[in-house]
Amino acid sequence: MDQIDQRLLRLLQQRTRLSGEIGRTKRRHGADIYVPDRERELLARMAQRADGKLPAGAVGAIFREILSSSRAAQGQAPIGVVDRYGRGGKARQVRHWQRDDVASILRAARCHFGASDRFVTVPDWRELARRLRSGRLAIGLLTFDDLIVALLDPYAGGLNVIGDFLPSDGRPGLASLIFVVQPAKPAQVGNRALILIECKPTANAVKSRVTAMPRAPKLVELAPLPGRAKACLAALTFAQPVTREVLAGLGGTLLGIYPASESYGG
Repeated sequence: MDQIDQRLLRLLQQRTRLSGEIGRTKRRHGADIYVPDRERELLARMAQRADGKLPAGAVGAIFREILSSSRAAQGQAPIGVVDRYGRGGKARQVRHWQRDDVASILRAARCHFGASDRFVTVPDWRELARRLRSGRLAIGLLTFDDLIVALLDPYAGGLNVIGDFLPSDGRPGLASLIFVVQPAKPAQVGNRALILIECKPTANAVKSRVTAMPRAPKLVELAPLPGRAKACLAALTFAQPVTREVLAGLGGTLLGIYPASESYGG
């Protein structure tokens, strides 16, 4: 057993050295260190190769930490989290799992990403956007409330959602999700789409449009925007990956196309 542990350790050290070399290459070419599609593919492949001989949850947890260590070795910038309660800021009433500090979000984020990732808090989403665009942050995390604040702000141009995940203490639904954001890039192919739709009546209009789509989603979620009776956030999860063209008939503002998370949305 000791020999196996030593071999595992040596292999992890070798992987870390290679990750450092890859990180230097990525930085020279301005490439992203965090590539969620690639990481999701790796996790799925490893779980499949385990062939049931190891619990899927254990395989996922082990490789999440390996990937977290790899991102750190590549020199990834910190992950930004909005703390509207920090630095003397005021915030409105928030949902059941969002406390008057950012501890619950950070716990969920460390579980989702890994122990080697670094996290920093910023006072508002505008500061988050500034640091993302300057490269001081790799990605940002927004709660539903923070995402709505960003969407209702004219400064929101350039926001791109690349993923979401559900905290362990959150109830299923858009209002409990944490959204992963980056500066805007061309929409990626994925089986989950997040769209800001303005229409009335919102729910009926969206459902009518969805049923008329050439490829109907298997899951449709709607969340009204506080203070805007004619707007909602729509999350569509498809059985197969889709492109921007498939969603064109829905109208609205496409905020992101990305793979559904392992624990939510499919």
